[in-house]
Amino acid sequence: MVAVKLEEVSLFYGNQAALRELSCTVGPGQYVVVLGASASGKSTLLRVIAGLVFPHAGRVYFSDVDATGLPPRKRDVAWVPQAGGLYPHLTIEKNIQVAMRGRVAKSKRAQQLSMALDRVGLVEQRDRLPQQLSGGQQRRASLARAIATEPAVLLLDEPLSALDAGLRLPLERDLAELHRSRQEGVAVSSGSVTIHVTHDGQEAMRLADQIVVLDKGQVVQSGEPEQVASRPATASLAAALGKSLFISLPLQSVAGGWQDERGNAMPEVWSQTLSKLPPDAQRVSLGYYQHQARPAAADVKQADDWYDAINHNVVRVQDTHVFADGRRQ
Repeated sequence: MVAVKLEEVSLFYGNQAALRELSCTVGPGQYVVVLGASASGKSTLLRVIAGLVFPHAGRVYFSDVDATGLPPRKRDVAWVPQAGGLYPHLTIEKNIQVAMRGRVAKSKRAQQLSMALDRVGLVEQRDRLPQQLSGGQQRRASLARAIATEPAVLLLDEPLSALDAGLRLPLERDLAELHRSRQEGVAVSSGSVTIHVTHDGQEAMRLADQIVVLDKGQVVQSGEPEQVASRPATASLAAALGKSLFISLPLQSVAGGWQDERGNAMPEVWSQTLSKLPPDAQRVSLGYYQHQARPAAADVKQADDWYDAINHNVVRVQDTHVFADGRRQ
């Protein structure tokens, strides 16, 4: 059974917490996307799983094995760094051969090399140097080097971040297909795991079986993509995951309730939630997705509709979200 579990993991750089009491579980065969802004701790999380850094507190498990103190070579993991990590003076074939040393039996290396190149579509480019490949081909070469060792856990650090828009979607499809191909002929209970970090919410929605959202080194939300998108834990996450523009309206407290910056009262259904906000809350807002709204001129109006007088939209109250200091209420 291949799974990854982190329990109360904390890691500090000086007095700064990179990870703070972080707990999460990745099930067998899952494609998990760790989503977060810069400095949220997502790349540090990969490094902890890979054994490149050790946590100051907490435990890391691979299936039922405590791997917290194990060095990288004793973990069945392959890590693809953000920059790709290919040796510029070696051909793609030799880059892959270097990765297999000490991890794949000599008798199997030729077969594994061919398998990896075939899976990423680079058989004809095996004798080229990295600089002779396009950006997308370089990323696929890095993936080939990682999967040639048939790792139980594949770690991808922002694999699409430096690519032009025209290359991102094709490579996304490649990543999804690669994950599926790694499961072929393997029981569900022992399927290989892919953990992919990104700051792009739409990328996460398209690829993930499960999304883990990090903020300041902590998990603020975890679940299936549609679950996370329907009840986003933070205002920034709502903006990142939405299928359309997320419209946010600052609110202000007045005697007897809450109103927007033009003095329009908020939906009555939110009165109880708003009354329980922390007294020191500095930024309170109500938001909704543009695709869930209708123009104010629309003839159809329901009992639970609310009119946004600033943007001239009508939206169902149940499709609105309230946030205080960026966190969902």
